[in-house]
Amino acid sequence: MARALFISAEYVKAFSGVSASVDNELIKPVIETAQFMYILPVLGGGLYDKLVNDVTAGTVTGNYQTLLNVLIAPVLVQWTLREGYADWQYRIMGAHIGTRQSDNSEPAVNVAQLQSIAEERAKKYTIRLIDYICRNADQFPEYGTEGAISGMIVPTTQAQYMTGGIEIGTRNKQRELKRWQYDKKR
Repeated sequence: MARALFISAEYVKAFSGVSASVDNELIKPVIETAQFMYILPVLGGGLYDKLVNDVTAGTVTGNYQTLLNVLIAPVLVQWTLREGYADWQYRIMGAHIGTRQSDNSEPAVNVAQLQSIAEERAKKYTIRLIDYICRNADQFPEYGTEGAISGMIVPTTQAQYMTGGIEIGTRNKQRELKRWQYDKKR
């Protein structure tokens, strides 16, 4: 079953240092992992499912297209790089794990440093994404609602994101969000 990816492997290659010779089939699972691990918590279940359904149907338009192309795509490229550097260097081959090498290149000595650089970029883009969604929540009625596929995943606030999820009064904020959702449905 094909899964709806918010960006393509070609997009990752075009907007990063990933070589055109890297097989798309190595990049796609990393995009999916990054999308599920880092984008879903920011968007929440309802908005994430809306985008997945629109991408699958090919009907992404208006504010959702802006959200996807201008804000989510750069974030997802950086998180894909963060997760991909190790995946693309190391391969499980039979009974052992080995490194991939080509005739024309030397393997990177410090993959952790590359991951750290991508992570810092991704965090900055993610804060921008969270800020945009919070400021324009009225344009995205699914924001903060329960998703049919993803369930009730409450969107991450900027304060939670910046402090690693630790925020005094988090339960109150979740109650406020649920109250807001309830009032919105009336």
